[in-house]
Parts: sequence; structure tokens; C-alpha cells
Amino acid sequence: MKLAWPTPKTSPNVCQTYACRNYAGRLLASINKWVNPCHSFTHFVCDGWQKNHKLSVWEMQFGHDVLNRLTQTLLRIPVPATGQNEEQQAAALYRSCREVLLGKSDQLPAVKEALLDAGIVWPLPSRLADALHTLFYTSLKLGWDALLNVDVKLFRKVAYLALSPGKSLPSLPTQYSCPKGESARHRNYMYFNFLKNSFGANGTSDGVSYENVSAYDCDMMTKLLGSGPSF
Repeated sequence: MKLAWPTPKTSPNVCQTYACRNYAGRLLASINKWVNPCHSFTHFVCDGWQKNHKLSVWEMQFGHDVLNRLTQTLLRIPVPATGQNEEQQAAALYRSCREVLLGKSDQLPAVKEALLDAGIVWPLPSRLADALHTLFYTSLKLGWDALLNVDVKLFRKVAYLALSPGKSLPSLPTQYSCPKGESARHRNYMYFNFLKNSFGANGTSDGVSYENVSAYDCDMMTKLLGSGPSF
């Protein structure tokens, strides 16, 4: 007795390789099968791709080329250790971000040390908080003027401290809002946990909670944004 199981016949036109199946998958994801290609071939071919991409192919290529040229320009700028001008500071900032992205550098310990010097121990609660010292130190020493910019000016050989709105202050009304909706709260919760795990004290579970911080932020920002004329 001879037993045989029929095997499905394969057409030479059917994809068999990984590359072909991958291409077929991308093609199927790109087209819109609900559109008659005779009525609109563009929508038939491109609707799926446009749905999953905010930028067009030309815009993506343009951005890629511009970013490459910008990177090469900034990498060629000499950056001294001290006395940097604005162009050199921008180049140093871009290089540091690029090195972190490429895994060549981790500046988190330096950031933690700088925050500690400013009196910021978040996410741990602080019993010796000094808001004035923190605002002055972060602006004068670190150049972080989120709320207030503090500058030292001389007038008739007398030094004065000049206060002005921080660089981030004018953008608060458009950038900040109390999270509304489940997706927004979940996104903020994930971001909070990421920061807490990064800046926490050796992975300890001590520290402020998301609920407390969220409620405090909403209360503080509501009062700040409604305390005076729009900035």
C-alpha cells in the first residue's frame, strides 16, 4: 500500500522568500482596498501609507538631509572648555544630546549633582527647601531660568539683581494643562515613573507619589496662570 499526502501546489508568482513577504506586507499596508483604483489610483496606493506617516516622503527626505548637514556643521565647530559663545554653546548642547542618543555618554550623574547643589532632592521630600536659593542658583549658576531669570547688573559701581520672566514662562499657557482623559493621564503617569526611577535614590520606593505631584501641579499652575495678566 502506498500512502501519499497531496502538497499544495505553489505558483511561481507567489512570494516564498522573506524579502518578498516583507515587501508584500508593506504593500498591503499601503494600499486602500476600499477605493476603486480606476476612480483614484493615488488614494488606492497611498491612503494606508499616509495614515501611518505624518510627513510625506519628500518632507522626510528633506528633514533627513537638513539634519545631516546640521550635524556635520555642529561637529566641526570647536568648543572650548570655558568662555563659549552662543554658537559654541549650541554645538556643545547638540553634541551632548547626540552622544546620549548613541550611547556614548550618560550625563545623568552630573545632572543629579547639579540639582542637589541647587537644593533639589526630588523625588524625595525636602525638609530644608529654600525656593529662593533654588531659583537664584538654577538661573545664575546653571542657566536654567524656567520661572525667573536672575541677572547681576552694575549701576554706579553697585551690583543689583535684576529679575525678569524666565524663557519658559511665556509658553506655559499653551504647553501646560491639567491632564484630561484616560490616555493623557496614563501618558503623564508613565513619564512620572520614568523620571522617578531615573532620579530616585538607588531605586528606593520612597518619595512623592504621582497623585500628590499631579494634584500639586494642577493647583500651582492654575493659580500661576490666573494670578495676573497673560504673559
